[in-house]
Amino acid sequence: NELYFKKEEIEALYEESEAQNEEMSVILDELQSNQIKLENAHQRLIMSEKKFRNIFEHSPIGIIQSTLTGKIIRANDAFCRMFGYKSQDDLLECLPDTAGLYSDRKIRNNLLSELSGKDLVHASNLIVLKKDKSHIYTNGYFLKMTDEYTGEKFITTFVEDITRLKSSQHEHDLFFSNSGDILSI
Repeated sequence: NELYFKKEEIEALYEESEAQNEEMSVILDELQSNQIKLENAHQRLIMSEKKFRNIFEHSPIGIIQSTLTGKIIRANDAFCRMFGYKSQDDLLECLPDTAGLYSDRKIRNNLLSELSGKDLVHASNLIVLKKDKSHIYTNGYFLKMTDEYTGEKFITTFVEDITRLKSSQHEHDLFFSNSGDILSI
């Protein structure tokens, strides 16, 4: 009699064990599926980052990223060339922070004040300094962003050199202001 109960107990434990094995198998299958999905997502993220980096590095528009205090994080080649630097390393070596780019440091402070109330600021006709301290005219788009991993805020700036445009406008204005009366034929 006692053996009979032990046999039933063993069979019940065996069935329970089989059910747990099936549960574990389902859980393992789900974990493997999730692992594959994560690996695929990671690969897509890597490809997306490569595409973004390629756009960043080869953009004809100057792009610079800096902390809110002005420390330069990175700059693309177009930005470096626009400001007379050979490379990002040259820029970082010669310029301690972005304040050195402005002909008047108040300009940066004003831009930061504007950015405190919004995430995007457009500034036209900024007079900024190149490495050799000559001036260029630029339009800038200042975008306040947050690093999703660290939570730190930083500024991504898109810069367009408009010096030639300003120069041709100046020549145009000089021509017409000094031309006197223009005869229409």
